[in-house]
Amino acid sequence: LLSFITKKGEEWLGIFIVQLLGDLDRLHRTGWAFGDLKPENLLITGPPPRIRWFDVGGTTKFGRSIKEYTEFYDRGYWGLGSRVAEPSYDLFCVAMIMIHCAYKRRFDKKGSRPLEQLKEAIEKNATLRRYKHVLLKALCGKYNHALAMKKDLIEAMQKQPFYERVAVKKKKKKKERYFVELFLVITFLLLAYVLYLFGQMI
Repeated sequence: LLSFITKKGEEWLGIFIVQLLGDLDRLHRTGWAFGDLKPENLLITGPPPRIRWFDVGGTTKFGRSIKEYTEFYDRGYWGLGSRVAEPSYDLFCVAMIMIHCAYKRRFDKKGSRPLEQLKEAIEKNATLRRYKHVLLKALCGKYNHALAMKKDLIEAMQKQPFYERVAVKKKKKKKERYFVELFLVITFLLLAYVLYLFGQMI
């Protein structure tokens, strides 16, 4: 997953996470949590590109303690919940996967306010800011079902903030102005050259 996002662009992140949440919903309906969710356990297959998971040794029945976990994706490490297997545990992992993919690296917990640290990381990244509302709900354990997070994520993907639309329009106008100016300069030079040749002939 991480190498694909690095090569193809972060616009793929939301698409793959939506696919992942659909898969998690099907798993959760059977009464199991994946547990050790992380980019290393996620592959991109295709075409068309599709996210798949492997290394299911950490799957745990709801209500039991998570068997295997990696600190960065574990809400217990961040002090934001227990290690009891339930949908919200996996959804916390999903939020941390998105943060990891956006920064292309993990980072350690610092200080006594880990949630504030994660909020700051989200605010500083343009891709993550787009999903801020979804990420914070997942980090705080406010999603009880993967489908609820999936729905919010799709809505966030469909919305383009006003300031982004304005920036796109300005960039487009600037590009159009550049080509108009370039055309005028080339036309002027050609005209000057033609007049020069005409003068030589006379």
